[in-house]
Amino acid sequence: MAIVLFIEVERSQELSYLEKEFFDTYWDRMSGLLGMPMLQRTLSNYAVPEPPHWVMHLSAGLRAAELPFEVRTISKKDDVTNGLNCIFQMLDVWIDETSPSIIAFSPITITSTLISRLLRYLHATHPGLLLLVEGPHATFLDEELIQDGATAVAHGEYDLYFPRLVQALIKNEDLSKFPALSYRHSNGSAVRTDLPPSAVDVSELPVPCFDLFCERGRSIPYIRLFTQRGCPHNCVFCANTLWKNSKIRCKPIELLAEEIAVTKVCYGTKPLFIADETFTYDWEHASRVSKHLSDMGMPWFIQTRPDRCTLNQLEFLVDHGCRIISFGAESASSQILKIIRKGFDCNALETACRAAKKAGLGVLTYWLIGFPFETRDTAIMTHDKMLALVEEGLTDLIEYFICVPYPGTDVYEKSDEYGLTIQKGNWESFRENGISCFSTSELSRIEIYDLWFSGLEKITNCMKATGQKT
Repeated sequence: MAIVLFIEVERSQELSYLEKEFFDTYWDRMSGLLGMPMLQRTLSNYAVPEPPHWVMHLSAGLRAAELPFEVRTISKKDDVTNGLNCIFQMLDVWIDETSPSIIAFSPITITSTLISRLLRYLHATHPGLLLLVEGPHATFLDEELIQDGATAVAHGEYDLYFPRLVQALIKNEDLSKFPALSYRHSNGSAVRTDLPPSAVDVSELPVPCFDLFCERGRSIPYIRLFTQRGCPHNCVFCANTLWKNSKIRCKPIELLAEEIAVTKVCYGTKPLFIADETFTYDWEHASRVSKHLSDMGMPWFIQTRPDRCTLNQLEFLVDHGCRIISFGAESASSQILKIIRKGFDCNALETACRAAKKAGLGVLTYWLIGFPFETRDTAIMTHDKMLALVEEGLTDLIEYFICVPYPGTDVYEKSDEYGLTIQKGNWESFRENGISCFSTSELSRIEIYDLWFSGLEKITNCMKATGQKT
């Protein structure tokens, strides 16, 4: 018998022929930079879903509190081929198997429509079940989810509060004292507590339950780990709505060492992706982590900002086993970079790329199309800059997607100010590689998609051509 049943809903994703060709090239080049094979050809980072971090983190608190739980997954195949009624039947079977008191969901934006339907079904057919929802999308659309049937919606980082909240729900205790929580009133309306969310003390976090997903973990190309939480910057488009514009909190090296040791047992030896927003922001912490990773003997790669690293620091990373550094470039237009509050320009990006290559690092740059006031000219400018960096050997890998105005971002909340017309509520259209869910003052939804697709084709051909020369 489980107290909590976690339901993971995978995102469904169809790839075009061009995207498959792009990812073939991308993974081949990354394999070369890391010195080990990443994936079989034709597989992409969409085809092999990572283990759900929200389940692994929240379940760790339950395990420490000795509260039993189970996990079930609605796969992409279930969503696409079986239809909604079959998924309802699966839910009924899982409920019979596990007898949970609480079912927990964490929707991302493109899965939220399906999860809302599941909430409505469960609320109507299993009135005794408590339905708990958390995560970035839920944080900013809590009232909608309460109307769909959710018992409570947890806002922000809820790792440390989660076991206590579960116990309070089961005992039907007063929820008004919990921070950052919305819950269903007896009249069906949403009540939001006055207490603001507090940043989690990461030193108190238990090791995530990586062991729940050993089989899947052995299929993914790398292990994603976080050595810190938070980001002091406030980019208007950033999808990391729970961490942006907040103080960076670094994990103790002892906790990180334990996490790495557990992942190695569960998933095997594979490259580590340190997914901190800005790994080098706190250099004292970054240098400690680098020394520990060097002792582990696994290749690793990071992401940071071009204005938060020096040549000496980059050489230090290389000396301790770092193979690739990633920079969020976003756009080649200085005007757009100012609008989105990046805090640097393309000159800073190019300088950082040159320093990284001089130090001996592979370089990955992230780019987007569809920013506020984007035009055809600024999109082509970005295409040209990406290609130039690859051809000059300053960038080895490119990731290029359509900007998505997720709930909680400035571009979503202030869309009128930014000249965006967003298909709000049509959550399944909030994809980085499909017909855009919005139009700018200059570009239609179709034009944004067409410009992205043409840019992706240029990048794919360029990476293939330069890869053949090296």
